[in-house]
Formats: sequence, C-alpha cells, structure tokens
Amino acid sequence: MSNNKKYLFLLTIGPVQAFIAQARKTVDLYAGSKILTELTKTGIAYIGRKKIVFPYAKYETEKDWEEVNSLPNRFVAQLSGTESEINQLGKDTEDAIRAKFKSISEKVLKNAGIPTFPAFEQQIEQHLDIYWAAIELENDYKETYAKLEQVIGSLKNMRQFQQYTYEGIGEKGRKCSIDGGRNAIIYRENPEKKRPFALSSQAKPTNYKLDEGEALSAVSYTKRAYKAESFPSTASIALMHVHHILKNDGLAKICYKLLSETNDQLFYKENIERKPYLEKTIRESNGNSSLTPNSILNCHENYWKVAEKQGFKSSDKHKYYAVLTFDGDSMGKWLGGANVNGSLEAFHEDFSKHLSAFAKKADEIVKKEVKGYTVYAGGDDYLGFANINHLFGVLQELQEAYKTEVSNPLATYRKDGKEITFSAGICIAHYKEPLRLVLQQAHTMMDKAKNIDDDKNCFGISVIKGSGENLETVWKNEHIGLLKEITEGLMDKENKELPYFSDKYIKVLETEFQKLVNEKNQLDKRELLVTEIKRTLTRAVNKGSKGEKQNAVKTMSETLDKLHNANLSDLPNFFSALNFCRFMQRELCPKTFFNL
Repeated sequence: MSNNKKYLFLLTIGPVQAFIAQARKTVDLYAGSKILTELTKTGIAYIGRKKIVFPYAKYETEKDWEEVNSLPNRFVAQLSGTESEINQLGKDTEDAIRAKFKSISEKVLKNAGIPTFPAFEQQIEQHLDIYWAAIELENDYKETYAKLEQVIGSLKNMRQFQQYTYEGIGEKGRKCSIDGGRNAIIYRENPEKKRPFALSSQAKPTNYKLDEGEALSAVSYTKRAYKAESFPSTASIALMHVHHILKNDGLAKICYKLLSETNDQLFYKENIERKPYLEKTIRESNGNSSLTPNSILNCHENYWKVAEKQGFKSSDKHKYYAVLTFDGDSMGKWLGGANVNGSLEAFHEDFSKHLSAFAKKADEIVKKEVKGYTVYAGGDDYLGFANINHLFGVLQELQEAYKTEVSNPLATYRKDGKEITFSAGICIAHYKEPLRLVLQQAHTMMDKAKNIDDDKNCFGISVIKGSGENLETVWKNEHIGLLKEITEGLMDKENKELPYFSDKYIKVLETEFQKLVNEKNQLDKRELLVTEIKRTLTRAVNKGSKGEKQNAVKTMSETLDKLHNANLSDLPNFFSALNFCRFMQRELCPKTFFNL
C-alpha cells in the first residue's frame, strides 16, 4: 500500500536586500539580481517546473523558460510522495542551490586567475540563508498555505549562523568596501603598487574588475566579476537620451566608444578638468596605448560639438537619473486569500501567470526607445533605472500595464471589486551620489507610499540634489499626470511661441502660505490659495498672445486646484510636489521631453 501524500512546499533564498542592494556600482546591483534569479531557477529545475505553483514556471518550451530574466527569491510547489521522500527532496534542492552558488563563485575566481582558498570558500558557503518547509495538503489549500507561511516565518526568526574559522579566531582586519561586514579578501594594489592596509593574511591580489585600492569580500567580488552582460553606469543612464540621438553619427560613435569604454564620467567636463582623475582613469585602462589626456579631451569636445548641433546644450546638464522600485500592494492578503473570491489554488496559478506577463511587459516599457534599464522584474516587485526625461511616461505606462496585465484579467477573483495595485518609490540623484544611499532612499519612499492609507496605490518621490538638499513628496498613482502637466507648464518649448510659466510663482506661493497652515498642516481658508494661484500665474506667464496666455492661466489654475484638492490634509506636501516640478523643469532636456 502506497504512503504517498500531497504536500505544499515553500522554499526561500536569502538574504535578498543585502545581496542585491549592497552595491557600489550598477553592475554589482545587476549581477546580484541575476545570480539570485539563477539560484531560484536551479531550485525550480530540481523540483520540476510543472510542479511549481508560484512564480509561473510552466512555460511550453525550455527556450521560453531560459528567456525568463527575473524571478523572485521564493517558490511554492505541489509535491507528491512519502514524508521521508519530501524531506529528502527539500534537502537535495537546498544542496543544489548552494552548489550552484559555489560553482558561480569558483568560475569568477578562475577568470581572475586566482586558485580557490579557505577564506573565499567559507564566505561563500556561509552566505546563503535557505529556508524550506512542506506541509501535508489535505482538502483546504488556503489553510495549508497559511500554515506554511507561518512555519517559514518561524524558521527565519531562528536564524542560525557559523563562526568563521579560517584564521583561528574568526575574521579580523579590513572589511569589504561594499558589504562592510565580511573581511576584504580580494584586492587591487593602490597607485603606489602597495597592498591596502590591514588586509587579511589570506587576501589575494588581482586587477580583474577592481579599481585601484579596492578590496572586496568573496560575495561582493562574485557579484562584481560575475559574467553577466554589461550594465550601464549612473552617468550613462543620465546621458542616455543624448547617446540615443547621436548613435548614428560617425564622429560621435567614435568618440562615444572611446569615452564609454574607458569611463562614462568622462562625458562630463568637470571630470576632464581633474588631472588626478584622468591619470587614474588611464592607469585603470590596463595599458590602452590610445588613451592619453589629449585623446580623451579631443573626444569629449568633438562629442559635445555634435550634440550641440543636434539641439543639446553643453555637458553641464544631464547629470541626474532615477531609481525606480515598486511592490505589489497587500500581497499577503492576496496570496493568503483575504482579498480573493473562489479557489485560492486557482488564483495562485492565474496570478503567477499574469504577474509573469506583466514582468515581461514592464521590462519592454522601460527599454523601449531607451528610456531606462531593468535590474529586476519579478512581477509583483520591480527595480530599475530611468532617464529622468522619460520618468513621467514610464510611470504612467507601468501603472496602465499593471491594470491591463494583472488586475483586469483577475477581476472574477477580486473580492468586492478591489483593484490589484502597486506602490512605487523613486529617488532622483546626481550621478556621483553613492548608489547605496540612492537605493535606500528609493525603498524608503516606497515604504512611505504604502503607508499613506489602507488603499495604498501610491508613489513617493525623493530628489537628492547635488547640494545635499533632500526633497520628498507622496501622492496617489492617479496624480502623476498632474505633476507632469505642472512640469510641462514651467518649460519653454524653445523655438515655439507657446505660453509657459516662470517657476518663481511657486516660491511666491510657498512663501505666502507656509505661515498660514494650522497645526495639522492644513489651510483654514482654501479660497485664499485658489485666488492667489490665479494672480501669481497671471504675473508669471510668458510668450503667446493675450488669449493664449489667458487659456494657459485657466488650465494651469485648474490643474493646481486638482492637485491641492487631492491633498487637502497636507499643504507642505503640495508645495513639495511643486518644488519637485520646479527641479524637473530645470534638469529636463526640452528636446527629449517634448520630442522636438
């Protein structure tokens, strides 16, 4: 008699945020995401794709499965077997994932020309936190899934760890410049050809994928040197609208090739003028004889001469980029069944399929016409970069795609007609701002967006200016169009005789009304603001005929009134939004933004 039973199985791979977000360069971030996806694929392949409930893995062909670029760090499967067989399968799946991570890291060391060594091996072996559990599935799928989540949560709360032993008493000495916790054991000599200070006795030198004086842990170096496709730097993302237009110009292509393959920051004059920076860049090119200060300067000047002929202004602008992250709202309630009509098992199957379709669509939206780059698109969550000239459009397209690809097709499952939505966090920063801080701020803004009310469906935007000043504002997703309209109204269409507004009206309004709010940050007499908006806009409008100016004032007054109405509880947030629009007007490129 067979003792086979059905089981619901859940496996998670961690740490996620620490592994992906601990990054000094964009390539570190991207590699962390790709490695995590590769590990999830390894686990799913060992279990069997046809047994997976979530995420969607039941592709018709192996080719379709191979083309999946992003997966979450967890998967749910329905299994059949005896208790001992399921336990063994869980252990073997965990072993397969750990073996895959070890294989990736060993390949990285081999490419760097370094034999494996104990310090490296222990850091790799102790990095992954893999938790799994299986519960017998009887009749109630919803109840079994809830118990499974509770068990996994309990396991994570009892995290076990091992002490490093390769130097007798554990790790001591200089820590990794990226993760800050592990010993730095892979390094590149400093400009004086000396070993960096206070390194572990087992640390090994290499020039492969490291900057001068940089020293990383085994985990951070595995990400840095992972053989993923190249990923653009923050400087490249800030400039991608210029690069896209100039890509077919012969002279610009030559100059672009030399500068981008050397260091994307050489497109900015401020870096060309720094002699120590130029010398360091040439040294790190590993002996490229074509690189000299003069050749770099000539390429820089010729590139921007071509750019200016195409309508782009000097290289003093185009210095800001955006990090965009979003996460499905109330995922616990959707996956747990609190918001679901009918069979939770059927919902899981359909939900995972539609999230997979959206993930593919999200990547297409961001990449279309070179608007940005995706780091990770798992369906219910996303992380990527956007050129700020395309930020408004990308956000609006993503919101619409989530509705058409996920919420609408699952309408029959949605209890009380509740929409399936996401909330987003955006951080706009100077290309030289430390990437880790920008990522942290984007996630902070997403958390603030999710906490605005129970319905969520919001976005939060933060701007870290070059001066260090930080600007934050949080709104419902439906209001992104209003911010776009206000920004457009501040921008001169250059060669077109169309009305636009001086941004001084925003400062005037803020100065007048910031002292009139009550203790709840509300304005007692709203009609005062409505009247003053019309007056200041009338004084601030430029260009156009008298009739065109009057229409522009009327339209913008209505837009500002809508925005204020949407946020009656917080006047400072209203002015933060206007100051965000003011910042965008100053940093956007009219040629790209208006497609001139």
